[in-house]
Parts: sequence; structure tokens; C-alpha cells
Amino acid sequence: MIVYRNLAEDEGVDYLLVPDGAGAIVVGVDEGGPFGRGLTWYEAAALADRILSPR
Repeated sequence: MIVYRNLAEDEGVDYLLVPDGAGAIVVGVDEGGPFGRGLTWYEAAALADRILSPR
């Protein structure tokens, strides 16, 4: 999920991973330095498989 923040004192873009039934995990932001834990290769591959698999 990508969240665009447009408040006057809090602008930016957040990149979130939102697993089913769990809270959001910040994987990156688009301002300043790196923030967030990023994705492991296992998580990235699992997301790709999930997107490519019909439900």
C-alpha cells in the first residue's frame, strides 16, 4: 500500500506492507534518509507469487 501524506507539516510518501489480519508494516518512506525495514527476498517473492496467483 502506498500512502501519500499531504499535511502542511507532514508531507511525503509511505510504503506499507499490510498482511491479512495484521497491522501495517512500514517498508520505506520517500523523504530524507532511508527509513523502514524494507523487504526480504522471501517477502518480495511471496508478494510476487500472490499477485500472479488467481484467487
